[in-house]
Amino acid sequence: MDRTGEHAVKPTACAALAVALLVLTTACTAEEAPPPGDVAHYAPEGPGGDAAQLIGQLERLDGCVYVVVPGPDGRTVPVFPDDPAIRWDGETLLAASLALPLGEQVELGGGEGSAGSDSISVPEACDPDAPLFIVNS
Repeated sequence: MDRTGEHAVKPTACAALAVALLVLTTACTAEEAPPPGDVAHYAPEGPGGDAAQLIGQLERLDGCVYVVVPGPDGRTVPVFPDDPAIRWDGETLLAASLALPLGEQVELGGGEGSAGSDSISVPEACDPDAPLFIVNS
């Protein structure tokens, strides 16, 4: 008996279904990925402001991302708004709709923050004495 009748499932239909499921699974997984472990982040609780600007060189030191600035503070921990799209693309940090290459000067708008807030997550590897800069969402 031949299985090429009306009710037979064609191999191309199965392959198309498998590809569609793989794409759907990948899309859902990417959206739920947490920020990299070396990037400080926070849950925005409303629109942020640009009252201050942080200008310096983006560095990844000992498991923590800093903006290194001249002066006594030396390095500041930028705290980015939570976003499933925060990730590293090679040596470039993609966060807050910005592409921030390591070793390059960056300019970030936002304001000073403190680690006392429950909405802020700072990697344990970061210097606890380094100032925090909340990047505008």
